[in-house]
Amino acid sequence: MDGSDVDYYRFNSGSGGSFQIHVRSESGRLIPALDIYNATKKLIDEKLGADDSLVAQPNTLYYIQVSGQRSTTGPYTLIVNDSADSQ
Repeated sequence: MDGSDVDYYRFNSGSGGSFQIHVRSESGRLIPALDIYNATKKLIDEKLGADDSLVAQPNTLYYIQVSGQRSTTGPYTLIVNDSADSQ
């Protein structure tokens, strides 16, 4: 990710429920910001930080936007886990 870059990802919620969203900075330089959009691309949550959560409706498409706060940059990994899987 560079200073002007914004990345979008989409996922389907399957059976729905709680999801944990995490951005792991691979370089330590990126200060991430997360925005979550519903299927109609309406903003439903925004978070200045690496972690967020979502209570998702079943079989619904969601979009996650990852960007760098204050033009920070660096490689990262986006992790989306069903909360039931992490227990």
